[in-house]
Amino acid sequence: MFDDPAPHVFKTTDYGKTWTRLTAGLPPQGFVWVVRQDPKNPRLLWAGTELGLYASHDEGKHWRRLPLKNLPTVAVHDVLVHPRENDLILGTHGRALWVFDDATPLQQWAPDAPLQAQLLDVRPARRFPSRFTRYGLGDKEFRAPNPPAGALITYVLPEKMAPDEAVRTEGSEAKKAEKKPERVKLEILDGAGKVIRTVKKLGLEKGLNRVAWDLRYDPPFSRKETEEASEFGPPPGGPYALPGTYAARLTIDGKTYEKPVVVRVDPLVKSSLAALQAQFDMAEALIGMRSELNRTLRGLDATKAQLDERRRLAKELGRGPEGELEAQLAKAEAKLKEIADALARPEGQPNYASGPRVAEQLQALVGDVDGAFAAPTAPQQEFFRELQEQVRQSLARAEAFQKEGLASLNEALTRSELPPVVALRPKS
Repeated sequence: MFDDPAPHVFKTTDYGKTWTRLTAGLPPQGFVWVVRQDPKNPRLLWAGTELGLYASHDEGKHWRRLPLKNLPTVAVHDVLVHPRENDLILGTHGRALWVFDDATPLQQWAPDAPLQAQLLDVRPARRFPSRFTRYGLGDKEFRAPNPPAGALITYVLPEKMAPDEAVRTEGSEAKKAEKKPERVKLEILDGAGKVIRTVKKLGLEKGLNRVAWDLRYDPPFSRKETEEASEFGPPPGGPYALPGTYAARLTIDGKTYEKPVVVRVDPLVKSSLAALQAQFDMAEALIGMRSELNRTLRGLDATKAQLDERRRLAKELGRGPEGELEAQLAKAEAKLKEIADALARPEGQPNYASGPRVAEQLQALVGDVDGAFAAPTAPQQEFFRELQEQVRQSLARAEAFQKEGLASLNEALTRSELPPVVALRPKS
């Protein structure tokens, strides 16, 4: 304000008799709005400047700009570390209120130490009720994104790592595509040490990286290689983890690091552990049925692809599609479609065009059971038993078709000197 944009930070240890200037590393043109001492790490000081947020891990002797990706160069007018949540909260001119959820990694950061692989402490995570509140407001509301749901897991990489890619290797029979061992892998383990979730889409940047575990087990096996979110929500997930202590296991270049992860339930929710256990058991069973259904559907999809290829090949070689071979192909396709359409609604068909099939009924019941903090109701238990029987019968029909329903077609293909159709069903 008086033609002096330089930073002015001073420290006294004798009640103001003498002062030491603490500006090494602060921007020469970025005057300081506020200085705060961190409540968890007394040696850590925060400085909000006109040109961003700076931190000192040695009581102000040296300052460093915090290179946070989603915090550009904005004026930081105030700094607060939340006393309960330990979030770093900034009052800025340009990014409004800006929050770094769980400042533990920044408080534990040792910038002068050699950069090495590390898994940092994980703040206890809470499972909150998920309520569908509003929809269809477009861009009327101006708001920031909510914090990621679940447990925030922060780790350090000594170098930037490229995503894993398949490589070609020479085999004794032919060239085979093999994947390199994963350089970075994050798994969640239950109290017995069993892997219940492999967290995908990890950050691979040099330095601090963060990912959220949404407190769910692994999702059901997908009918497609990749299952995308719909306009009404994310892809189907696994059951929610029960309250308790889990572990995050990070593997970097073959070396593992572990930290405990405590899962709690929203304290405003009144529910017993027995009710949550009953909810978990039914959700887990339903998701297991959904996986079996999707494995069968993927096998049927593979069979359909073979039928299309045999028709194309027959036409290309001048062996159809006419007469007996065409009749057998059409018969197999019709039967396959009948079985697949009974398992799941045909792709691209709107909800209102036909009723839900077994797959949609399973997913609907999972959503109803999983969306509460209570044991399944009596009607839900009855519907669960009905679905169990429907799934058993549907899978039996599909298995019979794959084993026996292709016999006549394969005989016709053999007579036409074409390869038979092989029934496939992925295991994982």
